[in-house]
Amino acid sequence: MEPKIITRPEETTCVFTEGIEPFRNYRCEVHSIYTGRGDFRETSVTGKTKSGIPKQPHNVVVTVPENNKIEVTCSLNDKDFNGPDGIFSAKLQGITGSRKNSKTCQFKFEDLSYLTTYTVEVFTVNRDFTSSPVRKQVDTKYNSKALIGSLVFSIIFIILCAAFFIRKRGKSRNVNEGQERFSTVIYANMPPPQHNKGD
Repeated sequence: MEPKIITRPEETTCVFTEGIEPFRNYRCEVHSIYTGRGDFRETSVTGKTKSGIPKQPHNVVVTVPENNKIEVTCSLNDKDFNGPDGIFSAKLQGITGSRKNSKTCQFKFEDLSYLTTYTVEVFTVNRDFTSSPVRKQVDTKYNSKALIGSLVFSIIFIILCAAFFIRKRGKSRNVNEGQERFSTVIYANMPPPQHNKGD
């Protein structure tokens, strides 16, 4: 029987494509088995997968605590950033310069327009990739301070107009009454008509 020569390549590559997450530590244990020869020594290899696209932020909540202010909160497990230097990012769609970055998902957008619909976009970001955004629409409210100020101004204006009208009407009445009294006094103080003796 001719002996069989088994050659072992210097380097062997194992490729795993399923169930592997980005930016994770894995340990690969390799058992070499040859038919009829039994198990050979186990080889263990450790390594870290490359970074990938982070998962979208979870539990995105958008509120309007004041009439022209928007607050955003969300969450994500650290491992779901799928890469180094994970941060959260948020912006108002179509508003230049509104993008904000933070290690915690808590954002405030202030001094916005009243009674306006905004679309908030929230991302997760690592050193190499950015997630697709979670979008939420929110409406700011009317300017209650301006409305109250306008109402107060209107009430004061109405009161002043009414006071002016009443005063003017009172002066007009006093002038008319004074003229009537003056006329009465003139007629009352006239001497009685004198009769000529010849009449």
